[in-house]
Amino acid sequence: MPNSKKAIEQAAGPVIFDRVTIWISLTLLVIIAGLYAQTRGFEFLNFDDKAYILDNEAIRSGLTFQSFKWALTAERESNWHPLTWWSHALDIDLFGLEAGYHHLINVLLHGLNTVILFLFLFKATGARRRSAFVALLFAVHPLNVESVAWVAERKNLLCFFFGSLTLLSYTYYYRQPRLQSYVTVCLLYLAGLMAKPMLVSLPFLLLLLDYWPFQRLRPDRGDVFKQWCQLIIEKLPLFVLSLGSCVVTLWVQNRGGAVKSLLNYPFPQRLANALLAYLTYLWKTVLPVRLSIFYPYPHEIPIVKAVGAGLILLVICVLVFVSRIKRPYLVTGWLWFLGSLVPVIGLVQVGQQSLADRYAYFAHIGPFIIISWSVSELGHRWRIIGKFLVPTGVVFAVCLFFLSWNYLITWKSSLAVFEHALTVTEDNCVAHNNLGTALAEQRQWTDAHRHYQQAIAICPHIAEYHNNLGLALFQLNQLEAAQLAFQEALELKPDYAEAYDNAGITYFYQAQLDLALDHFREAIKCDPTFVKAMNNLGFVLVRKGRIHEACQQFARAHSIEPSYRKAADNLHTYCGPYLEK
Repeated sequence: MPNSKKAIEQAAGPVIFDRVTIWISLTLLVIIAGLYAQTRGFEFLNFDDKAYILDNEAIRSGLTFQSFKWALTAERESNWHPLTWWSHALDIDLFGLEAGYHHLINVLLHGLNTVILFLFLFKATGARRRSAFVALLFAVHPLNVESVAWVAERKNLLCFFFGSLTLLSYTYYYRQPRLQSYVTVCLLYLAGLMAKPMLVSLPFLLLLLDYWPFQRLRPDRGDVFKQWCQLIIEKLPLFVLSLGSCVVTLWVQNRGGAVKSLLNYPFPQRLANALLAYLTYLWKTVLPVRLSIFYPYPHEIPIVKAVGAGLILLVICVLVFVSRIKRPYLVTGWLWFLGSLVPVIGLVQVGQQSLADRYAYFAHIGPFIIISWSVSELGHRWRIIGKFLVPTGVVFAVCLFFLSWNYLITWKSSLAVFEHALTVTEDNCVAHNNLGTALAEQRQWTDAHRHYQQAIAICPHIAEYHNNLGLALFQLNQLEAAQLAFQEALELKPDYAEAYDNAGITYFYQAQLDLALDHFREAIKCDPTFVKAMNNLGFVLVRKGRIHEACQQFARAHSIEPSYRKAADNLHTYCGPYLEK
């Protein structure tokens, strides 16, 4: 058999790239290149790409000592992932703001991840064809489009890159336990956590690998409980790294306001959503249709649906447990799926989404293993079926390829991806808001205004939506209505610096200079580095004849951000003669 002890021992030795392995790896890379080459013409999205790259001065300065140091302590976007920040900064050094090349780096990482996954499974099990089929499914599956086509999801790709290298390194440590090998496992795992903390469950996955395929739990070797304890103790350093990542992540997310309270999302609702999300991920792994960049959190989940989802999951767990002796790969595959999603399944709710395709990037490898090994076993039992396995697998992979191709096209721009999201989801306030922003960037203010209103109708308590509505009303010259929208945003979020600044601009155009000054000062109080508000404050002070104070604001803005041209120009225009005196 392909995964006999002899085959496993041979495969798990030193990495020797025989001709077949090389050809399989190259074929996987060519398939990925053919699928994702079109991303070279894709744009940055107005969802996270701005915060991660376009509006992030630390990253836009490239990989410098200052940006390197900043990344180590940065809490931006409610995450601690310095390795991801360094990656984006390096891209800026290499490609500037040419979005296509940032996308191609994502494609390259996805290709490397696919090959490493294949090598890991092959070296761990000795089953080359089964491992290759898992890697092929991973390469072309539509659920992975989000992670590859979205520049801000570089963290997901880097996390898996180091996570899969950790798994591959662990196979060598298992065969030849040495301190050097174990240190390599720990360092790679640490790198993965520094890219994205979703790998916190990986030590448990290593225990699953000990169960199958490594078979380190052997009843003939004595007390199984004692063997479990020894394996857990062996992984204590990894558990310490995992715990440390959990603590840092929760602290950063709490400070950033990303973790939602039980008042917003009661625990029974979270549990119901988690059960349905597990089934949804499983279903979309088998039939990946109606995918979206964002899935709204359901306002209400019928108890019948939640209980039904729980019972289906329980039945699968029972079937897997009953089959554990003859088919141990079912245990590893199923618990790989369940365990990998635990950090993001929503019991600790972060953000507004009910689930996200990117969360399945690592998790659905478990079901892929189950499919590949189960079908192969079926082929060995029934020769008639075995004759059709390869062509059937090819047809299935081709179908996934074209589903991914069609879905990938919707990721070419913010306009396309959020228009698609609105066609496949309901009550999606995030999609309405971001589509409105995309339309606003094209100066289609009437359509932007309509989508902002729809976003507010669905989610009336989000300050950003009211602020965006105010901007659209301002551009439509409805200044009083815009002012009301900005004030509504400030009532919802009293420390909203941008809304204060926008309200100040609106008061300025209504010739209410004192109110404009007050709002610009409040904006600066909320954000002491808000150079745009400092410049606006200085400009109003010039209009009031208070040149000395104005020059102080221009100079302050220029010192904080020397590349901000408006402050530099105003400093030169209004303060040159004054400074000479």
